[in-house]
Amino acid sequence: MKRYLLIGGIGSGKSTVSNLFLEQGAYCIDMDTIGHRQLFDPNVKRELVETFGPEILDDARHIDRARLAGLAFASNEATAALNAITHPRIMSMLKQRLDRGENAGSELCIIESSAYAGPGTALDGLAEEIDGIIAVVASEELRVARAVKRGMDEADVRARMARQATDEERRSWADYVIENNGSLADLEQQVTNLANDFMGA
Repeated sequence: MKRYLLIGGIGSGKSTVSNLFLEQGAYCIDMDTIGHRQLFDPNVKRELVETFGPEILDDARHIDRARLAGLAFASNEATAALNAITHPRIMSMLKQRLDRGENAGSELCIIESSAYAGPGTALDGLAEEIDGIIAVVASEELRVARAVKRGMDEADVRARMARQATDEERRSWADYVIENNGSLADLEQQVTNLANDFMGA
């Protein structure tokens, strides 16, 4: 099974591309979903509360992701503490999902991640699990417009983009680049071409 990491910033259309690969028969894994599920693990919850304090819990005593993010991304040290708790478990669950895809006989696996920040960063362990990286890129204004259309606040979108890698950086890390400045039909054709290449059609 060939494995490719799919990266892209907010509003790039990364999830749309993942769904298009799914339609082409790929086995798709969403790293963000895996990460969110970790927050319901009692041991993860306990360690996060011990590290960041009970203020990360909501009224139902569940982890409030927004509160956690506010504290965990306030400094490099805090982010490193979050990563130390969550990333080993995320990688373990990823490997379980990859094994499941292998056992099912899938030819192609697409691993979607918005958290990947380049070689040498927290999720760099992914490099051992993949055959390459696909970056989805689009103009900044188009990305902002798409995110706002989904109901996000423009100032929040731009603030998030400022904290993420740039498309230039993503291009430099990627083995393949999907340009998402055009129509859905154009995007579908790019994905179809890649899927055919990967699966030997």
